[in-house]
Amino acid sequence: MAVTQAQVAQLYVALFNRAPEGAGFNAWVAAGATKTVAQMANEMLASPATPPYFASLGIDISTDRGYVENIYKNILGKDYSQDPDGINAWVRHLQLGNSRGDTLVKLFEVATSAEARAADPVAAQTFANKTAISEYAAQKIADIPTDENGAYDFSLFQRIIAQTNNTNLDEQKAAIDALVAPTVHNLSSDANNVSGTDKADLFNGAVSATVNQTTFKDTDKIDGKGGNDTLNLDMYTNFYGLATDRGEVKNIENLKLTNHTSGHLTFNARNIHDMQTISIDGSTYKYGLDIINPENKVKLNLKNIDLSQTGAQNLRLIYNTDVLAGSNDDQEVTVDNVKTGNNKINITTVNNDKVEAVTINALSGVNKLTGFISDHVGSSDDSSIKTIKVKGSAELEITGPSSLQTFDASAYTGNKLTANLKANGSVQHIIGSSQDDTFNVTGATGAIIPING
Repeated sequence: MAVTQAQVAQLYVALFNRAPEGAGFNAWVAAGATKTVAQMANEMLASPATPPYFASLGIDISTDRGYVENIYKNILGKDYSQDPDGINAWVRHLQLGNSRGDTLVKLFEVATSAEARAADPVAAQTFANKTAISEYAAQKIADIPTDENGAYDFSLFQRIIAQTNNTNLDEQKAAIDALVAPTVHNLSSDANNVSGTDKADLFNGAVSATVNQTTFKDTDKIDGKGGNDTLNLDMYTNFYGLATDRGEVKNIENLKLTNHTSGHLTFNARNIHDMQTISIDGSTYKYGLDIINPENKVKLNLKNIDLSQTGAQNLRLIYNTDVLAGSNDDQEVTVDNVKTGNNKINITTVNNDKVEAVTINALSGVNKLTGFISDHVGSSDDSSIKTIKVKGSAELEITGPSSLQTFDASAYTGNKLTANLKANGSVQHIIGSSQDDTFNVTGATGAIIPING
């Protein structure tokens, strides 16, 4: 049976006395898909990051008693002076040959039993609240910050658990919400020279043919500073790039573009640095956007886009020179209610480098993707794309390129995946999910194709 999110949250509290960040939490949840809680505990203890973490706290868990004292304090709130008999009993449990993970699971069972709740309701509720706030923090805080030396700073995550008691769960959630709430900066129709904070910042602007409506201009300077920042732009016309010697956007991780027109637009990302994701929302009319000149590879998030309607065209992500110069470039695309009709999603560079793999995250809605191409010159070549991977849980129908060698849906968790694949001597592996998938394979006469459903 798979380890649940709540159980992973319990492990963070019991072992490390801290809340998890989203990245680590999600990684352990994924790793626990085929493991028991005891196995997960043993793997977390064996992680290379664990010894330096405990060393930084001055905690020694190398002995059986040291380990038991740590988890006993974190779960029940008692040290050796308060309950020597209880701690000694769990040390003997270890010495009988039980693993540390098995011992932790048994202590979970005892600590959360009806008898334990009746004997010490405050301790039981405190641990329940710490588990709940641990899971909540993972949903709200993506990563661990680093100090000036590049070392991870766990203090926030430790403080969240330390300050949680049997009565203040709602207050703790509100404190996390306030902590991660972005500082909002509304750009001006005048010249903008704006700096963010060390936390999350949201910069709101508009690109329009109407002067007074335009608040993001080619001479603007925006610095997100620290935190996970977003530049959110409402698009009413094309944007042709920041002026080379005057405009600049830096230290902003997320660019979100919403097309408010009934037609296809273009956004030139020249002089926008440090982006990690670009999101395109088709809004009311569901038309897409071309993105030109990102200087590094980004995740592409698409929402509410319908390229099957009249006037729609291929949606293009055209990177700057050499971004896709490698031989195994993988583009991740998240889709939420996206339909391409007879058009395709084109991923290439201004000098026509190619992408070799595409990872599709089916996030939400109904998604029908005719396919992907990688061709700046003729806008029809898909021969470089050898691998398609699928994850997520939303409904998805995907048509693979003629050059496809591997289709891998092993990470997909939804229940409605349809893959239309061309087996023209190229497809070597088709891997389905654990759900009921549909594979429509054409051009396979006389060919043997390994399919692992």
